[in-house]
Amino acid sequence: LGFTSAYANSPIGEPAFTQKSWSSNKKKSIGYTLDYILVSKEWDVVAIKEIIKDSSAYFPSKTEPSDHLMLGAKIKYS
Repeated sequence: LGFTSAYANSPIGEPAFTQKSWSSNKKKSIGYTLDYILVSKEWDVVAIKEIIKDSSAYFPSKTEPSDHLMLGAKIKYS
């Protein structure tokens, strides 16, 4: 349909993971990129929110209250 990832088309690039969690029984899941901001060709990505790159981190944590990282993009209609 002509959609692309806002992160993939930025200097930051696609994140290695957006979800990496642990459960109450201490089982850890492998990190995956499950979350995307998709834009069509009519939109320009102006800015991207930096995200954690620490592959040893698991969520939720004190700094990340969800088991998914928060993504963000500033876009404008071209």
